[in-house]
Amino acid sequence: MQRFIYYHPDLYAQALKLCLFLTLASGLSSLSYRLALAGGLPSRPITRSVERSVESPVPAVAPAAVVTPPAPIVPPVSVQPASVATVPATNPKAVARRLSAARFGDAHWPALEALWARESGWNPAARNRSSGACGIPQALPCRKIPDMSPRGQIEWGLSYIANRYGNPTNAWRHWQKHRWY
Repeated sequence: MQRFIYYHPDLYAQALKLCLFLTLASGLSSLSYRLALAGGLPSRPITRSVERSVESPVPAVAPAAVVTPPAPIVPPVSVQPASVATVPATNPKAVARRLSAARFGDAHWPALEALWARESGWNPAARNRSSGACGIPQALPCRKIPDMSPRGQIEWGLSYIANRYGNPTNAWRHWQKHRWY
């Protein structure tokens, strides 16, 4: 369940809202709930809390006539694995996760995330003042990356890692030992 919440917080929130609606429709006069979603990485949890108290439109005493409420309108929900899910092209981490999974598999994502978090903080405009390395993967020299868009930097970085280390886990191990890759 935690993995589902982490990868699909919006779907989890929709499911909770549906449960709330169904509970209220069943005749309870009020219901309070608290929703906490993990919006960050497991190593850096970011928690958002929402508290609401909702009064039910259903009276506490049932009316004399039996009234069947209309069926709730529930939008269809399509759940896909995180590695296949559509991600916004503007989020470098999401783009990197998708491209990395396609190239190396999901098992190497934590290493890549940690490596580039240390190297550039996932900032496409990052530049090392002492060495001149730049971009998300910290290419040295910068001219090695032909396309300086975030996606271009990520594609170049994944190619560099594949050619030099084989996969992100090996690159991360090297970085941990030498503080560079």
